[in-house]
Amino acid sequence: MMGKKILLVNDGIIAIVSEDFSNREKVGNSEIKLALADFGATLTLEGYQFCLPSDVLTHLEKTDGANIYFYESSPYDLIAEYQGCISLDRDEILKLKGALEYSQRL
Repeated sequence: MMGKKILLVNDGIIAIVSEDFSNREKVGNSEIKLALADFGATLTLEGYQFCLPSDVLTHLEKTDGANIYFYESSPYDLIAEYQGCISLDRDEILKLKGALEYSQRL
Protein backbone atom coordinates (compact mmCIF):
# COMPACT_ATOMS: atom_id res chain seq x y z
CA MET A 1 0.00 0.00 0.00
CA MET A 2 1.38 3.41 -0.89
CA GLY A 3 1.58 6.35 1.48
CA LYS A 4 -0.39 9.40 0.42
CA LYS A 5 2.00 12.34 0.72
CA ILE A 6 5.32 13.41 2.15
CA LEU A 7 5.92 16.92 3.44
CA LEU A 8 9.33 18.34 4.31
CA VAL A 9 9.73 19.87 7.77
CA ASN A 10 12.70 21.31 9.60
CA ASP A 11 13.68 18.11 11.43
CA GLY A 12 12.58 15.47 8.91
CA ILE A 13 9.43 14.66 7.01
CA ILE A 14 5.72 14.26 7.63
CA ALA A 15 4.05 11.24 6.03
CA ILE A 16 0.31 11.55 5.48
CA VAL A 17 -1.27 8.09 5.46
CA SER A 18 -4.78 6.75 4.88
CA GLU A 19 -7.28 5.70 7.52
CA ASP A 20 -6.22 2.05 7.71
CA PHE A 21 -2.81 3.00 9.10
CA SER A 22 -4.17 3.80 12.56
CA ASN A 23 -2.01 1.68 14.83
CA ARG A 24 0.03 4.07 16.95
CA GLU A 25 1.66 1.37 19.04
CA LYS A 26 3.24 -0.24 15.98
CA VAL A 27 4.66 2.98 14.51
CA GLY A 28 7.24 3.53 17.22
CA ASN A 29 8.27 -0.13 17.36
CA SER A 30 8.23 -0.89 13.65
CA GLU A 31 11.21 -1.79 11.59
CA ILE A 32 11.67 0.45 8.60
CA LYS A 33 13.28 -0.74 5.40
CA LEU A 34 15.02 1.62 3.03
CA ALA A 35 15.80 0.51 -0.52
CA LEU A 36 17.42 2.20 -3.49
CA ALA A 37 15.19 3.10 -6.45
CA ASP A 38 15.75 4.87 -9.77
CA PHE A 39 14.15 8.09 -8.49
CA GLY A 40 15.71 7.97 -5.01
CA ALA A 41 14.59 5.46 -2.41
CA THR A 42 11.59 3.62 -1.05
CA LEU A 43 10.75 3.42 2.63
CA THR A 44 8.64 0.48 3.75
CA LEU A 45 6.87 0.37 7.12
CA GLU A 46 4.12 -2.04 8.17
CA GLY A 47 3.09 -2.75 4.58
CA TYR A 48 3.12 0.89 3.56
CA GLN A 49 5.59 2.04 0.96
CA PHE A 50 6.68 5.65 0.61
CA CYS A 51 8.60 7.03 -2.35
CA LEU A 52 11.48 9.26 -1.29
CA PRO A 53 12.72 11.22 -4.33
CA SER A 54 16.35 12.30 -4.38
CA ASP A 55 15.33 15.80 -3.22
CA VAL A 56 13.82 14.30 -0.06
CA LEU A 57 16.99 12.27 0.54
CA THR A 58 19.04 15.47 0.19
CA HIS A 59 16.74 17.16 2.73
CA LEU A 60 17.11 14.25 5.17
CA GLU A 61 20.88 14.20 4.62
CA LYS A 62 21.14 17.84 5.76
CA THR A 63 18.83 17.37 8.74
CA ASP A 64 20.23 16.60 12.17
CA GLY A 65 18.21 13.86 13.82
CA ALA A 66 15.88 13.18 10.89
CA ASN A 67 12.43 12.02 11.94
CA ILE A 68 9.36 10.73 10.15
CA TYR A 69 6.12 11.98 11.66
CA PHE A 70 3.04 9.98 10.68
CA TYR A 71 -0.38 11.60 10.39
CA GLU A 72 -3.57 9.83 9.35
CA SER A 73 -6.00 11.66 7.10
CA SER A 74 -8.97 11.09 4.81
CA PRO A 75 -10.34 13.38 2.12
CA TYR A 76 -13.02 14.56 4.56
CA ASP A 77 -10.76 15.39 7.53
CA LEU A 78 -9.90 19.00 8.25
CA ILE A 79 -7.09 18.07 10.63
CA ALA A 80 -4.87 15.02 10.28
CA GLU A 81 -4.48 12.87 13.41
CA TYR A 82 -0.97 12.23 14.74
CA GLN A 83 -0.01 8.52 14.67
CA GLY A 84 3.59 8.49 15.85
CA CYS A 85 7.20 9.22 14.99
CA ILE A 86 10.26 7.22 13.94
CA SER A 87 13.83 8.48 13.93
CA LEU A 88 15.92 7.71 10.88
CA ASP A 89 19.54 6.65 11.07
CA ARG A 90 21.51 9.35 9.25
CA ASP A 91 24.17 6.82 8.19
CA GLU A 92 21.52 4.86 6.28
CA ILE A 93 20.41 8.03 4.51
CA LEU A 94 24.02 8.85 3.59
CA LYS A 95 24.56 5.32 2.25
CA LEU A 96 21.44 5.54 0.10
CA LYS A 97 22.34 9.00 -1.17
CA GLY A 98 25.86 7.84 -2.06
CA ALA A 99 24.56 4.70 -3.80
CA LEU A 100 22.05 6.78 -5.76
CA GLU A 101 24.72 9.24 -6.91
CA TYR A 102 27.01 6.36 -7.87
CA SER A 103 24.27 4.57 -9.85
CA GLN A 104 23.40 7.78 -11.72
CA ARG A 105 27.04 8.12 -12.87
CA LEU A 106 27.04 4.68 -14.51
